[in-house]
Amino acid sequence: HSGFRSFLAPGVVRPIAPIGTCSKDSVRVCAMTADCFTSLAQAREAMHLDRTLGGWLSYIAERDAQHCVEGYGFWHYLLAFCLLLTSTNGILVGLSCAFILVRRRIKTAVRGGKKECVPVKCPEASITAIIPCYLPNEQFIIEETVKWIMDEVDSPGQLTVLVVYNTPHDIPNIEARLAQMQERVDWPQGRRFKALRVRESTSKSANLNAAWAETADDLVAIYDADHHPDRRSLVLLYEKLIRKRVAMVQGSVYIRNLEQNQFGCSPCSVPCLGRLIDAEFFWDFFLQRPGQRTCFTGFGFFTGSNCLWRSSMLSRMEFDESM
Repeated sequence: HSGFRSFLAPGVVRPIAPIGTCSKDSVRVCAMTADCFTSLAQAREAMHLDRTLGGWLSYIAERDAQHCVEGYGFWHYLLAFCLLLTSTNGILVGLSCAFILVRRRIKTAVRGGKKECVPVKCPEASITAIIPCYLPNEQFIIEETVKWIMDEVDSPGQLTVLVVYNTPHDIPNIEARLAQMQERVDWPQGRRFKALRVRESTSKSANLNAAWAETADDLVAIYDADHHPDRRSLVLLYEKLIRKRVAMVQGSVYIRNLEQNQFGCSPCSVPCLGRLIDAEFFWDFFLQRPGQRTCFTGFGFFTGSNCLWRSSMLSRMEFDESM
């Protein structure tokens, strides 16, 4: 008699080993690893009858056509801890997001909707819209983006669009067209366009740092080369900047042409790629970041584009040009 409790059901192949046969340095307790049965049903019954394990701290593994009841080891518990940590974080973020959504709905209902900018509170302001661009990748879309902002986007005052780009080699055709656009004087509402090549630049951050020296306006908007802002988006950013008295206002991003973005190759393609990206943007801008700001960090995030800055704030900092 070894002093260990054994399951003496029919079909037991191997009894529990005596304590003297176990190494002190063994990771698993011998009593948890030695019960093997010829059928899965017997192993399940044995695991259920064992009060020590109770099915919570053990599992059934197949060893040489036998079903053995084994206890969890270190890596099992480490994985369980990581899953618990991830689940807890997800619950906290989910509750934070729910709180943000409910609070915003209540505030909107109490205030009677969002307030539009009025001339008395929002005087005219000159804005420079900076578009950093890596020309080899974005040479086919940069003109369309510039024309969209010039023709379609409202501004609270004079608007200047500055394309600041870098390229490892000359691209004569597109650079010549940017130069021609810079010479135009017939842009709507007297708007101006400038193009600046930063020859020593190898990153978006270096392009932005070089753009500050070319900016004389009090406010700076930053867009990506593939952004087509909504008509009222810049006015709304400016209104919130004045109303909240902050240094920067971050806008959100969504996918406008959902039906044109397909996943896969024809004829086996489905229009879901744009919807997936749009869902990611919605989660990021309206759930995750507001939740982090309100319940955890207490400050906002600059996502790299679609934002409005005070130039006085940008002049006191530099972006990391290695990024």
